[in-house]
Amino acid sequence: MTRRLILNVNVLDFGQTISARDFSGLPAARVADVDYYVEQAKAAERGTLDALFLADGPALQGDPRGRGGRALEPSLILTAIAEATDHLGVIGTLSTTYNDPVELADRLLALDHVSGGRAAWNAVTTYSPPAAENFGLPGRPDRATRYRRADEFVDVVLGLWQAALDGVDPHHDGEFFHIHGRLPLGASPQGHPLLLQAGGSPQGRELAGRAANGVFTAELTLDAGIEHYELVKQAAVRHGRSRGDLAVLPGLITVVGSTHAEAEERLTRTRELLPRDHETVRLGDMLGYDLRGVGLDDPFPQDALGELADPQAFTASLGFRESLVRALSKRPYTFRDVLDEFGNGGHRRIVGSPEEIADTIQEWFEAGAADGFNLMPDAFPSGLDDFVDQVVPVLRKRGLFRHEYEEKTLRGRWGIEEPKAAHQADHLVGRSFDAAPESRGDRFLRHFGPDPVNWVRETETDHDVVVVGGGQAGLGIGFALRRAGIGRLSVIDAAAPGTTGVWKTIARMHTLRTPKIWPEPEFGHPELSFRAWYEERHGQAAYEALHRIPRLPWAAYIDWIEDTLRVPVRHRTRLVSVAPHEHGLALELVVTDENGNEERRTEVTRRLVFANGVEGTGGFSFPEAFDGLPRELYAHTGEPIDFDNLTGKKIGVLGAGASALDAAATALEAGAAEAHVFTRREKLLIQGDAPQGPANIGARENFHRRPDAERWKLKVTIARAGRSCTLASVKRAAAFDGFAVHLSAGWNTAVATADGVQVEADDGTHRFDFLIAGTGYQYDPDTQAELALIADQIALWEHRYQPPDDLANAGLGRWPYLGDGYEFQEREPGKAPWVTRIHVFSAGAAMSFGIPVGDTQSLPTGIPRLVDAVGAALFAEDATLPPASVPGGTPGQSTEDPFLRFYVGHVRQAAATEG
Repeated sequence: MTRRLILNVNVLDFGQTISARDFSGLPAARVADVDYYVEQAKAAERGTLDALFLADGPALQGDPRGRGGRALEPSLILTAIAEATDHLGVIGTLSTTYNDPVELADRLLALDHVSGGRAAWNAVTTYSPPAAENFGLPGRPDRATRYRRADEFVDVVLGLWQAALDGVDPHHDGEFFHIHGRLPLGASPQGHPLLLQAGGSPQGRELAGRAANGVFTAELTLDAGIEHYELVKQAAVRHGRSRGDLAVLPGLITVVGSTHAEAEERLTRTRELLPRDHETVRLGDMLGYDLRGVGLDDPFPQDALGELADPQAFTASLGFRESLVRALSKRPYTFRDVLDEFGNGGHRRIVGSPEEIADTIQEWFEAGAADGFNLMPDAFPSGLDDFVDQVVPVLRKRGLFRHEYEEKTLRGRWGIEEPKAAHQADHLVGRSFDAAPESRGDRFLRHFGPDPVNWVRETETDHDVVVVGGGQAGLGIGFALRRAGIGRLSVIDAAAPGTTGVWKTIARMHTLRTPKIWPEPEFGHPELSFRAWYEERHGQAAYEALHRIPRLPWAAYIDWIEDTLRVPVRHRTRLVSVAPHEHGLALELVVTDENGNEERRTEVTRRLVFANGVEGTGGFSFPEAFDGLPRELYAHTGEPIDFDNLTGKKIGVLGAGASALDAAATALEAGAAEAHVFTRREKLLIQGDAPQGPANIGARENFHRRPDAERWKLKVTIARAGRSCTLASVKRAAAFDGFAVHLSAGWNTAVATADGVQVEADDGTHRFDFLIAGTGYQYDPDTQAELALIADQIALWEHRYQPPDDLANAGLGRWPYLGDGYEFQEREPGKAPWVTRIHVFSAGAAMSFGIPVGDTQSLPTGIPRLVDAVGAALFAEDATLPPASVPGGTPGQSTEDPFLRFYVGHVRQAAATEG
């Protein structure tokens, strides 16, 4: 089913900001006026929003300057809304701590009938001590007890609703409840209300994964949103459900203006009305720390972000606190900054034009951080009206949101199956669940059948093939070798599980730079493509709405490829050196365990494949300007950079390729004051944004067959043109006032000073706090540590081709000169034939093959070419080995045909003749 964007609106009294009532000029009594809520509901229905959500706090209000106290009980308001609207869903928050499950189940099922199948229950535990006092209790239950009660409470309610569908009398005897008897009502038009859950604690996630149809979350950053999204979806899968059974809906505070400046002005006006002392107490409660003595311009106290002394005694939301701590740990803040940015709690706030707010919604939806949002306008009614009238049309224009309602029930609108009666289902909701459906990847492997039997002759080596690198290329090579009947192989990677490759470590682009329609590492099988993977999770429309593939979903896809292809990767295993061996190649490895203990071992293989990405056969390329500069003052774009330490600093970036621009943008996003990009070119070389694939596949796939002179000339021409960058990278960096581009401004020297680095560039003298080199890589095997023992035997381009003076390029001459199967060649023919046992399927092969080998575009045709070469070499070598010994018959063993018994009765033999 196509994934649908869900948008609910949370009517939290007068709005999300504490000053909303003063901002809107509404009388306090409106919070107890049903017509006020009906007006907001009609506005939401005008925008075809999914549902209106009401929170609840069963507690006495201790501060009259708060939002107003939710004066009316939610189910009463929602009943009035259901009567006044035709399509809008109604979601009520009701506590499992201070309600009775039978009464609540009856009340909500009645609401589902009244609304025609548009009701949902947001189940929460209540942690507030005043709530316990409001119910006459001496104290609140501890967290563990609240969640045990909540689990049983949910099971009772779902069981009662299921019994209403089945027409039976349920019986339940548990720790907290003893139920015997059914509800007076039967099943509603959607079977029964949907179940939602709010909270980010581990217990809350498990409850949501087991039983809920949706979960309300609080996340402040995209990366945190993606991480929590996966945790929730994995919880559903652990409980035998599919990922689509559970929608993840973060809260999103919206401040809308027709322009960004107008939205900022609106935010400023609401801030001016805020009661700072009330904000201080509220934020302190959310963190479990007394902030009342902190001055507005004091640094925010870091000990407020430490571990809770007693999590069980903490009275606020653990999910909110976790979200706040993660955000506040990124960089230093003043207390005023924290109140301004996070005083409204742990939800993300977006301030901007309709297009900017739509951008955020689209980015989170497409990146797999949200299935939709619980919208939290800053102030009613204008905040909701602005969203409906200005943001919704943008989302509709982008194909992300409906133009009109189609489904009658909320369950149908969210794409969730109606519950089945007992005679229709083997397992019932609230008791146990059906097994998860077979995944696309599992189905592919089942249809593909078992791997062929290994045909390679067994020798005294440990492996026939070792692949260095467990990323997208290494996984594909391992799978393809296995499917080619080459079974004695090992894939190794120095990284720990989950950190292989660049996508979750040093890659900083928001989306992949290649068009999404270019071939991917599906190895010729569409079932394994990114598109198939993405559509299975998010629907066809979501994939078609992507302009380019987001980086983090791509990383998740590569993880899925590893799991699906079942290529074992030996993580934390680093290749130290390679040397010739009588049976092939001797590999010295360092294996690190989870505690950091290292073990050195030597293993022998017949063939070795480098699939180790952009560093290939060399490493970082630093211009001479960096010579002698202390390493703590600069970094390369290809290594981890602590951008949080660059907050407030001035950064110099050398290079104007996509990685350089993305590094500058990342620094600015992390709070850097300025980022200056320098290039010796007269202008930026910006890639076109057209979505088509490569212009000439034939030229690309046959580059290695061109004469050396043609290949050399083409690569020199490309090198002289300079590195290109994507338009998205330029726009991302240019969104900051602190971004600057210096054209025709190469660097001559960079010298450490008392307060940073002084750079002498072609356009003058500059001072920076930190430098970033976006200057690419070099691929000289002499510089690759693991090749140190054999580098002098490897042929380079300078050994095979001497260009004319006008095409001279010393750097390109140091690239390895490879054969048609990506294998090294001997520098002196006949002296070291064993070097041809080593294949380079990484960026170091680009000089010989024209494209970035190991990149996505190289995999569909490159991997078969490599595997064919490896297989041919092993087959030819096997032919030179002594014949395998065939064991003789055992004395006394019958030599009768073992299959004779199947046809003995039908044998007709010719009569014997005498000589």
